[in-house]
Amino acid sequence: MTASRIALDKSRTLKIFQGDTYFIVDYQNAELKRCYKADGKMGVENIPVARHEPLKEELMDFIDCIEKKRRPLITASDGRNALKIAIEISRRIKR
Repeated sequence: MTASRIALDKSRTLKIFQGDTYFIVDYQNAELKRCYKADGKMGVENIPVARHEPLKEELMDFIDCIEKKRRPLITASDGRNALKIAIEISRRIKR
């Protein structure tokens, strides 16, 4: 996974490798590619990705929760658990 705030080019990508296939997730441009090897040849498949504005969706869900008196899609507990995982990952990287 690469991300940089000081590089000349903006880049927010994640590469996932498995067997004869790997995926490139480009968060900056909301693109997903599957690169694979089949019958001795390399292929690339562009996978459609729906574009969303996360902050706008979060705020719309917040308003909807108030209007319909329902729980949010992502609860405070979900957020706390995600933060615990992120902290643990950071801790292990530092080791």
